[in-house]
Amino acid sequence: MQVETIVNAIKYLTELKEKGLEKIQSNPILTGAMLWYLYEAIQASIDLALKIASKLNLETPESYADVFRILMMNNLLEKDLAERLIKMARFRNLLAYAYAKVDIERVYRELDDNINDLRAFLNTVKKIIDSHKLDLSSF
Repeated sequence: MQVETIVNAIKYLTELKEKGLEKIQSNPILTGAMLWYLYEAIQASIDLALKIASKLNLETPESYADVFRILMMNNLLEKDLAERLIKMARFRNLLAYAYAKVDIERVYRELDDNINDLRAFLNTVKKIIDSHKLDLSSF
C-alpha cells in the first residue's frame, strides 16, 4: 500500500514539476496538489519505515524523523539518504501544521531532489524486503 502511494505521488509530482514554477504559483489547485502529493509521499515513506522497523523488531522511534535514524543505525539505510529523509520527515510536519508558511518556490526548486530521494528509498526498501524475506503484501 505505502509503496503504491509513493510511486503514484512521484508520478504526479513529476508531472506537476513539468508545468513550471510560474504556472504552479499562479494556480492554487496546482500549488495544493504539489504540496499534497509531497506530503502523501513523505507520510507513506514514514509509514513504510515504521513497518520495517516493527517487522525487524528494531527500537521504537521517538518521532517520525527518528525512524530513518534507526534504519541507518541498523545498516539498513545509507547515512546520506537517511539524513535527507529525516529532513523530509521534519518538513512533513511543516506541511501538516504550518501550511501557510511553506515557501512554494523553495519546494519547487527542491522537488527533483525529493523525488530522487523517494526513489532511492523505494530501492532500499526493496533490498531490505528481499534480504530479510519480509512479506511484501503488507507494504
